[in-house]
Amino acid sequence: MLSHMRSRSSVLSHVLGSHPQIVGHGELLRGYRSWIDMAISRIQLNEKSRHKFFHDKLLHDYTLLDESLLLSDRNKIVFLLREPVDSTQSFVRLYRKEKPDCNRDDSAIHRDFFEYYSQRMATLVSMARKIKHRAILIDAEILMQETTKTLARIGNFLELESPLRQEFELHEQSGTSGHGDTTGGLMAGKIQMQQHARATDVDQQLAAKFSEIYRESRLAIEAAGVINDQSC
Repeated sequence: MLSHMRSRSSVLSHVLGSHPQIVGHGELLRGYRSWIDMAISRIQLNEKSRHKFFHDKLLHDYTLLDESLLLSDRNKIVFLLREPVDSTQSFVRLYRKEKPDCNRDDSAIHRDFFEYYSQRMATLVSMARKIKHRAILIDAEILMQETTKTLARIGNFLELESPLRQEFELHEQSGTSGHGDTTGGLMAGKIQMQQHARATDVDQQLAAKFSEIYRESRLAIEAAGVINDQSC
């Protein structure tokens, strides 16, 4: 899974990792510079013969994916994108939970996330232009609003023998720091919307910049040929 922070990647990763043909529910924080790195992940995840795939998600530019692996027909790539303002406010909630004693202003955290988001989206576009039709694009908003339909799209893309389910298994590391979402969103064990306290609004000028990057990046990923047929 190629995505960015606060994209709902943790919940989708748990759904994928709960399927009998897939192993891996979290973020290994490993770069993939060669097939050796792939083999290490398989060993770490205790991959079995029944597994068609092992799953990992890459949310940061430091978790590199070598071009030979990016282009390999053996790998299936899922791009997951979320609207930037929602992602930013979600990041602030995570930041406040993991650093409760920090007195940084929310607006400073918004700017930091903008720097990360803009660079990460540029990287995702670059990878999409190389992968083209061998990947699928998933919108986090549609995943939450049309869960059954979206999971069916992913299952068809992966050619799984049984459907993906919105309920998922929790693991020892689920919801812990360094392994994805720690805000409690996974604890229900299924895909569902959460109610949050009102977050600080993102400055209008910054929000406009966010929206422009999101719009242009998403169009570029689609133009590269990444599958985005919502009727699938």
